[in-house]
Amino acid sequence: MKRILPLLIVCLLVIGFNHRARAQSLKDLPFKERLWYGGGFVLGFSGGNGFSVLQLGLSPMVAYKFTPRFSVGPRVSTLISFYWADTFNGEKASAQPVNLGIGLFSRYKITSEIFAHVEYEYADQAFIQRNFDDLTVTRITNDNIYIGGGYSSGQGASRFEILGLYNVNQSIQSFESPFSLRFGFTRNF
Repeated sequence: MKRILPLLIVCLLVIGFNHRARAQSLKDLPFKERLWYGGGFVLGFSGGNGFSVLQLGLSPMVAYKFTPRFSVGPRVSTLISFYWADTFNGEKASAQPVNLGIGLFSRYKITSEIFAHVEYEYADQAFIQRNFDDLTVTRITNDNIYIGGGYSSGQGASRFEILGLYNVNQSIQSFESPFSLRFGFTRNF
């Protein structure tokens, strides 16, 4: 599966550079004006069975437009979780793990609203286990490869987006779904 990432990136690069002839409108733009910015945020709370979780996260990204339709750039994600639990011996326990991810993505605009998205992410994730008298944090790292697409809507340079992705490199030992749904905002995409 790890060999699929270079193949996907090469495919998107070929698609993007095939449209280079249409990129005359970008040719004379300075570097700064060929960049677009975006990101998402997480705000979540859940609880039940003596367990509560508050999650706060940010995922900024920036991309360089090679053509009006094709762009590549980095994405960083941070998720801070606050766990509170009643342990099995009746005590209270808490933990505040941080999940981090860094990756590279490419996008191709199919229309002005619909786009394809491919992304590689190196993720350092925390998992919580409730023990007799405390919470244990276990960390694992993953090489995630996401493929999917999205819809972008809005007026002018600022837009809202929704993105559906599938992790083709999901570990069979993971309890997480390989599907993810992201919401965010972009500027100049």
